[in-house]
Amino acid sequence: FWSNHGPTDIPNLATLCPQCHDLVHDHNWKVTTPPDGHPKLRPPEHLRLPPNPAPANPPALVNPVLRT
Repeated sequence: FWSNHGPTDIPNLATLCPQCHDLVHDHNWKVTTPPDGHPKLRPPEHLRLPPNPAPANPPALVNPVLRT
């Protein structure tokens, strides 16, 4: 952060709305910049949801009337 003597170089800057600014500075959210150049907010680890993997063998669709 600039307040901690961080650099003010363009790659280290992001324009944030007041709510996102509060999340980053007061609630440990992180700003990351992927290769596309669009900054993204990441919540702290304890707020992240685990990935939702697809079932290995999804159940077959069965018509309950025709039983097919």
